[in-house]
Amino acid sequence: RLRQHELQSAATPNVSAERRALYEARLAKRRLFFRDPDLQAIESILFVKRHAFEPSHNYSVLLDSRYRPGGGVYVLHIPRHDGRFDPAQAKLEPLFEAGGGIARNPVANFDLTKVYFGYRPSADGYFHIMEMNTDGSELNQITDGPFHDYWPCPLPDGGLAFISTRCRARFICWRPQAAVLFRMDARGQNIRPLSFANLSEWGPSVMSDGRIIWQRSEYIDKGADFSHTLWAIHPDGSHPELVFGNDIIQPNGYANGREVPGTSEFLCTLVSHFGDLNGPLALVDPAQSRFSKQAITTLTPEVPWPGNWPMEECFRDGVPLARDYFLCSHAPQDQFGIYVIDRFGNRELLYLDPEIGSMCPTPLRVQQRPPVLGGKSGQEDAPAELFLADVYQGLEPAVERGTIKYLQVCQELRADLDQLPDGTYRSDHPEFQDWYATPIHKVSGPYGWPSYVAKAALGTVPVESDGSARFYAPAGKVLYFQALDENFNELQRMRSVVQLQAGETRSCIGCHEPRNAAPPSRSPLALQHPTRQIEPPPWGAGPFAYEAVVQPVWNTHCVTCHDSTDKRKLDFTATLDDDKVPASYRTLISQGWVHYLDCGWNSGGNEKREPLTFGTVKSKLWNVLDDGHQGVKLTTEEKRRIKCWIDLNCPLWPDYTFRGNRPNAPPRLTRDTSR
Repeated sequence: RLRQHELQSAATPNVSAERRALYEARLAKRRLFFRDPDLQAIESILFVKRHAFEPSHNYSVLLDSRYRPGGGVYVLHIPRHDGRFDPAQAKLEPLFEAGGGIARNPVANFDLTKVYFGYRPSADGYFHIMEMNTDGSELNQITDGPFHDYWPCPLPDGGLAFISTRCRARFICWRPQAAVLFRMDARGQNIRPLSFANLSEWGPSVMSDGRIIWQRSEYIDKGADFSHTLWAIHPDGSHPELVFGNDIIQPNGYANGREVPGTSEFLCTLVSHFGDLNGPLALVDPAQSRFSKQAITTLTPEVPWPGNWPMEECFRDGVPLARDYFLCSHAPQDQFGIYVIDRFGNRELLYLDPEIGSMCPTPLRVQQRPPVLGGKSGQEDAPAELFLADVYQGLEPAVERGTIKYLQVCQELRADLDQLPDGTYRSDHPEFQDWYATPIHKVSGPYGWPSYVAKAALGTVPVESDGSARFYAPAGKVLYFQALDENFNELQRMRSVVQLQAGETRSCIGCHEPRNAAPPSRSPLALQHPTRQIEPPPWGAGPFAYEAVVQPVWNTHCVTCHDSTDKRKLDFTATLDDDKVPASYRTLISQGWVHYLDCGWNSGGNEKREPLTFGTVKSKLWNVLDDGHQGVKLTTEEKRRIKCWIDLNCPLWPDYTFRGNRPNAPPRLTRDTSR
């Protein structure tokens, strides 16, 4: 302060002296920073050198990021001098040279005997999981095949979780392959999926309670630019649950979530739907709320919450060192280096190579092994069991108690990849909208885009008078539920997903209820009888095909009056136009006769919708049909066919066949076979 006073009191400003004083003050602050005992973990840091990925979307690295080889896996050893760390004297130890390939996401196991990382040897090669000793010796490749395997995560039971394209699925709204969470034994055996998602996932790490936290996406009847959120799952794939962010519009997503010791917070990078997983570092606190921006604290406020993704002056790969200190990658300009920042925004450089990025830093040290959670049990083909305590919790008062009679079990279908003659799988779908289950670029309406995702109605289970239900459900599927009244009208829709492992038992308290809600104190009626089986719909369970299930109703009742000659352009025939869209489907969608939730990429949004605000109950078609239009009387099953289609959000086709390969004529079925 005395020096500052002297400089400020000088008759003539001494710019050189002021700069010198600023430098000395900044250096003193840096030296003080590195004395903190909470930084003990930075003594040895495992990291990767690679060029930054520059994908167009946060999930398209494997599709359109430039292939720029080089770098490798390294350890940064930082010595201590005079009771503080001295990064200026750090030594760099190479463990693996990438050469003409690319390494990514290195991580050590808990007892510090092995290092795992992903490695792609060439532009036409695949990322595979590699292992080596912590000195770089005994290098082995432990996965192979025509799949990308990367982002290894050692598990408490000795296995490895990782991200892989072994799901053999297209990223459901765009061009690339999807990559989701898998696990295997440490030697690469017994590979199986932990997630059955249709959208790519990232960044697994293990929490102190033994669960995996990772980042996944959900687009169930909502906009596709949002909901890249934090989830947790047991290492056997059971009990996945939301950690944070499922209906927050901005930021679009959260990457590389990691538990902050001594708090209820998670460190993550706030990311855009576009570009790589760069942005500001932030703390999210689910104890405040899982669904509110108010639970987000930005550690680097100079970096805006990403709409468009930043390529420079940004952060990524945060790892908590202690309650108030975090290791990370930071690009002050256009090259990433390794930094330590604290909870208050102070930051110090540890290492930066001006020629290539330094990323994915983690402390190289022995770590306490989290508990091993119960292993997967049950036969591979065993169904799962679900119990719902009271469907009205979360729906009252909008839905009157006693109104809900059924739960409809629905499935979001996977877009399977074509296998090519050489045994590999299709990696790109340039005409991606022509691979949709509805060609939304050819037909949409006043409510936006209907579902471009293929759906299945597996059937219904009864809801007891007290709101409870218990039933078997298929494992290995992406499921969601609808609450239906006695007339099969949808009252509320689950716009998140449930996925189940074989033999798993899950329970929930209500429908959209607060997470801290208590279960009913009474004995639920659903527990007083054997577990129910799902009752298939009359037309059969399975992928829903509008032309096979709904069109026969129009053929029976409507087409004699409403065809291509109708002056009001109400054409309910099955005639396919040049886009291969049935006339009836185009009429209903484009003229707004049926209501659905907008699935437009940005326009759809992802906010929670209140009961009775969408779908069948808001479709003006029923104003006509329920009034007995021209004496038309639909059977219960005919009404149910139409309602089920509307409340699946109006998909057209039951699969993802390329539109150019679809038939030019409607299916042979012409009459309603239910009559």
